[in-house]
Amino acid sequence: MFSPDGRTLVSAGDDGTIRRWDVGDPARPRPLGAPLAGGQDTIYLVAFGPDGRVMASAGEDRTVRLWDMADPAHPRTLATLTGNRAAVRSVAFGPGGRTVATGGDDGTVRLWDIADPRRPKALGGAAGRARRHRALRRVRPGRADAGERRQRRHRTAVGHRRPGAGPAAGGRR
Repeated sequence: MFSPDGRTLVSAGDDGTIRRWDVGDPARPRPLGAPLAGGQDTIYLVAFGPDGRVMASAGEDRTVRLWDMADPAHPRTLATLTGNRAAVRSVAFGPGGRTVATGGDDGTVRLWDIADPRRPKALGGAAGRARRHRALRRVRPGRADAGERRQRRHRTAVGHRRPGAGPAAGGRR
């Protein structure tokens, strides 16, 4: 992931580290310090806030770490967001950089207020309880989820006809 100013590139890996590169001169990228310990397991992604001063890393260990990237050669950990029940696979910053959304393998989405990134606050209902996102939930192949079953019942109940069952197809009126 490139920083918003395009001068820093960060990468995450299976070894639980985050590597930073100075790409101010794209013909000669150079490492920026030693790799950062980003977690106990695989780091799946990194993302920069809109101004590039805060970076988030997320991974298999179910945490999201916020990093102070004011000096990319010497980043500092600002906070660790916990409470996820499964690996975190997505992180997105809100347009103003004051909110972070995290998505987990369990189909939950969490929102965090990071107006002060050293003291993040969970947003939402009962103390930041995760909200399940239907589109992320896994459904066994060949089985409709509950929402699809309700839609089918509704279509039948309100008299929608199945294709080929209308008068032109020889069906009843």
